[in-house]
Amino acid sequence: MFNHCRLLLLALLVTSVSIYAEEFEIPFVVRDTCPFEGCTFGEWEVLKDTNVFQSPNKNASINGKLNSGTKVQVLTGIEHITPGEAKITHKPHSKAEQFDSNKKIYILNDLGEGRSQVFHNGKFIEIKIARSTTRCAEEPNWRYCWVKVLREPSSEWWVKVKGMGWVLTAPQSLRPLNAFS
Repeated sequence: MFNHCRLLLLALLVTSVSIYAEEFEIPFVVRDTCPFEGCTFGEWEVLKDTNVFQSPNKNASINGKLNSGTKVQVLTGIEHITPGEAKITHKPHSKAEQFDSNKKIYILNDLGEGRSQVFHNGKFIEIKIARSTTRCAEEPNWRYCWVKVLREPSSEWWVKVKGMGWVLTAPQSLRPLNAFS
């Protein structure tokens, strides 16, 4: 009887671990990240009046406003990602051969140079993959076009302004003074 209970407990533990490994939190959060290539933290210029929130959440209370033309110190950034989804439709390139064609691929953050972090079959993997539904129609390339994108990933980028709070970056709201032009 005691051994039977231990086996049952072990089976439950293994089941709960495998269920957990198939899931990840949504939105997927990437910490200490800058919103675009060539971006650095430090002194930024405010390009248009922008609200500052208590936390990186559009429903958080507003702490104040940054005025156009002022300069602020940006300490860090955070990206909230709603994953995209893709399915395998062609022979994957060698780095994707371990993928299970019966399971969805969740497209997460863009790592640059055509690489993305994905979640598939319980693992986080860095790989070249199409990120948009039109990517392969515009430029078919076997390195990316081994999948059909069912849903594109979307994200919100937040930066923390020293002494103020969090700002949701939007096109033409803020820019680093030392970023690539």
